[in-house]
Amino acid sequence: TLCMHLLIVLTCQAYEKTSSEERAKTHWLRRFTFGDFLYGICWCVFFVLPQKPDSGAGFLEFQFATLLIVVAMNTMQSATLPRALVAGTLPITLTVAINFLLAADSIHYTLAAMAVGAQGFFLILANQLIKNANTMLEYRAEKDYLKSLNPGTRQCQHGKVSSARKKPGKQFFISTKQ
Repeated sequence: TLCMHLLIVLTCQAYEKTSSEERAKTHWLRRFTFGDFLYGICWCVFFVLPQKPDSGAGFLEFQFATLLIVVAMNTMQSATLPRALVAGTLPITLTVAINFLLAADSIHYTLAAMAVGAQGFFLILANQLIKNANTMLEYRAEKDYLKSLNPGTRQCQHGKVSSARKKPGKQFFISTKQ
């Protein structure tokens, strides 16, 4: 899992070093999606490791807690690439849910349903995160456009618009908060 994480980090560094035209190509999306899929498969291996007889009754519950942490972490990292998010989290969720269903106990059936529900929740959360990010980018673009229309206008510290040309001769403290 750590080696796969290192591979993803190296892929991200290679992506950052490429030109803007090269970044727009779809092969990068496929690389990130495939990398997240392999990362999810690595976590699946953890979940299918054989359970020792003396591991105790809480082993499957520990797996459930680990599932929640891994899927939450993956959601935050891959929210901007929905395909990569699904490719990285769905194998983990299915593996854990199948393990719970094979345990053949009512609590484990409930945990399997909760694992599938958590997957759905994190997909909805990722969808909201990307919508919010896109909305913020739209607002930023609109703000930059409006600034370009009137370059003498700046935003003061308290958020009101002030013009440096209003009262020539007087100095104003204008914060250029971006």
